[in-house]
Order: sequence, then structure tokens, then C-alpha cells
Amino acid sequence: VRLYPHKIKGEGHFLALLQKTGEPTACSTPTEATVGEKELEPFRQFAKEALTCKWKGTFQIYGDSLCLLPEGAPATKGLRVLRSGWQLGTLKKGRFEPSQSFAMGLKKEEVKNVLDMPLSDERVIRYLKGETLEAPEAKDGWTLVCVDGYPLGWGKTQKGRLKNKYAVGWKWE
Repeated sequence: VRLYPHKIKGEGHFLALLQKTGEPTACSTPTEATVGEKELEPFRQFAKEALTCKWKGTFQIYGDSLCLLPEGAPATKGLRVLRSGWQLGTLKKGRFEPSQSFAMGLKKEEVKNVLDMPLSDERVIRYLKGETLEAPEAKDGWTLVCVDGYPLGWGKTQKGRLKNKYAVGWKWE
């Protein structure tokens, strides 16, 4: 069907109804796990040290990125998929580095080590610019940086200094 702008109100549209013949394919079955327990060990260690919650879903690795797909997600084998699931982070030589998207999807209650600053704190701007912060109140390890309870990103705290892990492309110039 074609809906022309000179014959109806609006910009015009095109509609098509596609109908597949034959039996349903594997796309309707749940995703199979592609990650073994050995590969997941760095994430499990990170989760044990830094998180307070358990994860439900299917873990998959794309290159060096670890993603979490929701339970019951359809199989995507053979399809080009831009993003499949929630990118948790990167697996690098036996360690796990959490991603910016992982930080943005968490609540501060789900993380053990949180640096929650008020908006008026001058460290907020310094964090957004990618600078290292003095954070004597934060414990050593991965730290979720928040402003008034809302997550901004990650930092790695050691001896009261927070090394900034804010996404490079997001940094304030």
C-alpha cells in the first residue's frame, strides 16, 4: 500500500505485509550459552568483590566483550546484530573491566563501593573531564561514581585516589 502525501494528510508512507511460509525456525528457541565457566571466572570475581546482586540471563562473548542477554532471548545465530544484550564489560587477560553502559544501568544499591557526590561537589566536573580524584571515603577497588544517587561511570580507587574510567568519548572538553 502506498499512501501519497498529496492524497492524504501526512508525509506519506509505504506498507508491506510479509508472510513466511513453512515451519518455524530456531529463532523462536531460547539463546544457548556461548560462555563457559572458565571464561566467566573474571566476571564472577568482579561481581563477588564489587556487586551486591545476582544476574539472570544468558552470558555471551562478542570479541572480548561480555554481554548479558535477558532470559528467553531468541537465538541470533546467522543474523547480523548491532548490539545483543547489555554490554557488561571487557574480558582482558584473566581480568574483567566493567563498561560505561554497565555503570549506567546499575543502581547504587547494587554496588558495594560507591562514591556518591552531591551535584555541588567540585569533583563532579573534574570526574566528567576525566581527571583523577581524591576520594578518601571510597574503599579500594572498582567504584561506581554517582551524583545524587545517579550513576555516571566507573573509577578504580586505591589509597584514597580514584583513577577515572569514564568513557573517553563522553569526557567534557
